[in-house]
Amino acid sequence: HEHEHEHEQDHETEYHESHVHGTSELLLAIEGHQMEIHFQSPAVNLLGFEHKPQSPTQQQRFSSAVKTLAQADSLFGLPAGAECELEKADVQAPFEDVHDDHGHEKQAEQEHADFSAHYHYHCKHTSKLTGLNVNMFEHFPLIELIRVQALSDKGQQSFELHSDHRQIEM
Repeated sequence: HEHEHEHEQDHETEYHESHVHGTSELLLAIEGHQMEIHFQSPAVNLLGFEHKPQSPTQQQRFSSAVKTLAQADSLFGLPAGAECELEKADVQAPFEDVHDDHGHEKQAEQEHADFSAHYHYHCKHTSKLTGLNVNMFEHFPLIELIRVQALSDKGQQSFELHSDHRQIEM
């Protein structure tokens, strides 16, 4: 019977594939002089928990994660020759009702607690964007794998990054 139970759990994991603990997603798009990066991760990968912060320690961890996600320069290493400048960083955190009276209805709908961050760069020389270092693993050690989809004039590419392979090669 034990084997059957394990099999059921495997099936359950497959069903929720878009929300896997330890796994985050990164979309990268380069068009003309614009580069967009979209990062999404279950809260547990960034915080160590997946519910609204309940203690001062958890609240501090939550605030720290939001602050870290907003600091694109420490998260992404770009080739200097590409001369990329961050124009916008937008972080969407779960549990927004921490500061919002109307958030309870929204929170009930939110089955999984995910962070997402969107970064918009303007690069003078996108031809020199030969690669990108992703430094998320240093800041968020609970991330084990980042699945990357990259779209550029070279077509679409897929990568899997982990702590000892952090480079997206274009």
